[in-house]
Amino acid sequence: ERCPEATLAAALCGLRSVVAGSRRHRRLAGELGVVEAVVRILKANARNGLVQERAAHALHTLVRDDAANQVVAGASGAVKELVGAMRRHAESEELHAACAEALQNIVFQQPENQELARTAHAVDVVLLAMRKHPDSAAVHEHTCGALWNLIADHAENLAAARSGRAEALVLAGIERFPGHEGVQDNACGALSRLRLAGAEA
Repeated sequence: ERCPEATLAAALCGLRSVVAGSRRHRRLAGELGVVEAVVRILKANARNGLVQERAAHALHTLVRDDAANQVVAGASGAVKELVGAMRRHAESEELHAACAEALQNIVFQQPENQELARTAHAVDVVLLAMRKHPDSAAVHEHTCGALWNLIADHAENLAAARSGRAEALVLAGIERFPGHEGVQDNACGALSRLRLAGAEA
């Protein structure tokens, strides 16, 4: 964690490549404490946008389809660090996309992590990223995915989304990126949650 920034960023890329597509490798990484190590890297390199972006990509891959790694990420402070990174590096389209994708996977079907996201005001930051980068398909794909998972069966996060006019932002993304499958899928998922809640209210 104290190696040169370029080396650290490259190592995080390598880690992502090793665990991507392999549940066995993700499980082994979790057992070896790799998730906690990546979160420590996030904390120790708060001002370095490239390292934070690469760490977010690594976290996204580590927690995907691995509930144990999701729990460890939440307990290690990943949600707070990802939200903080998005606040600090508001101009970075790539970082916002990476952090939103990591949040999307960390909170998926994890009520405790959703609650951590509530206390970190993750919904507000996700909506801010959508406003900040209106022409980025990557940002809208992953912010819509994050929003979808943040508000699923979580009343407080849903209230924050509705207060932040999330539906209008999601609809704008659907209209702006008509041929982008990732945006369309995640935006429709988020929209269905927003509208389902409205129908039940």
